[in-house]
Amino acid sequence: ATFFDSQDNNGVDEIRIPEATASLAVDWMVRSDGLRLGAALDYVGDQGDTDFGPFPARPVTLDAYTLASITAEYPLTDRIAVTLRGENVFDETVTDIYGYNGPGAGVFVGLKLK
Repeated sequence: ATFFDSQDNNGVDEIRIPEATASLAVDWMVRSDGLRLGAALDYVGDQGDTDFGPFPARPVTLDAYTLASITAEYPLTDRIAVTLRGENVFDETVTDIYGYNGPGAGVFVGLKLK
């Protein structure tokens, strides 16, 4: 976990810097044939931003969010493994800049060459 108290030279809280972030990840070898699984949680706390739509611009608070991801890897040979990764698996709304949402849930398949 990381905690921030970030202010500019005038003592005003910096925008887009959350007060707290945290990460937790686990990986494990499931079977002797090389199957590996993993899971991770990433938390980003509330953060201030600015809505430049109205005049004058107004301060806003961006909601905290927690992202969950999962991974799997299975070796096909000594040098090639197939991978599967799910990001933001609960399709959490991610907003790090006011008015712009980040990506939703995603699933990725790939090959890993060693």
